[in-house]
Amino acid sequence: MYVAAYQKGNNSLLRGPFVFPLLFGFVLTLWPELISPFTVFEFWKTKGSFWEAVFNAWPWYVWGIAINIFYYIYKTRGYNSGSVGVKFVDAFKVSVYAGVSEEIVYRWILFFLALSILPFSNWLLGGFMDLELIRWLYQYALCPVANFFTFGYLEPYLMNGYGWVVGAAVISTSSSFRNGHAYQGLLGFINSWFFGMYMHYVVFKYGLLPAIFIHFLYDYLILSLSAVFTAIDNIALRRSLSSFIDRR
Repeated sequence: MYVAAYQKGNNSLLRGPFVFPLLFGFVLTLWPELISPFTVFEFWKTKGSFWEAVFNAWPWYVWGIAINIFYYIYKTRGYNSGSVGVKFVDAFKVSVYAGVSEEIVYRWILFFLALSILPFSNWLLGGFMDLELIRWLYQYALCPVANFFTFGYLEPYLMNGYGWVVGAAVISTSSSFRNGHAYQGLLGFINSWFFGMYMHYVVFKYGLLPAIFIHFLYDYLILSLSAVFTAIDNIALRRSLSSFIDRR
């Protein structure tokens, strides 16, 4: 979440080989019912207005910029050396990579993987004896709590109409996304869960491509603050040096 944390962060999941996604995709082509009621490439079709989806995420952009400006002013000023131009370019590259890879991994591949695994896990852990512990946990505890904290935006997927497995898959993948950002500290940890849930909402309502762009833009607005902070510090330094020289 914070600029400094972004620069130090590391997500080992995204460094892994692409063998597993390809293998899983092959399995889905043979047994598409594993991800029912969805289809493999359904999320890649943009629904509604692409730019409406991007604009509607404006509270996230404002929040990300505001909290990082606060962090810059009151917490640290230790990451402002270097070239302003290079920092803008680095912010762009990291944001593109994160927006594309994290949305594909968490909102598509892992989401479908969870849809496939959760019913079997539920059966294995008591479902075969009509003691469905995992279903009960999600349907009567985790999903209602998540629905409350997300203000009902995901209620059709968490509570109604799609079955408990869809809601469980949303929560489990958002939790995995949150855990992958634990290096950002407690606030970043919590923020990542809410952001992950919102990205699921975007994918369901608009599609994966708008979610990728929103994720990219959110990250870029935050990461480019490092370049802005550096430019501000450089200006302040030049003014200080000019004032010192004038006094001499």
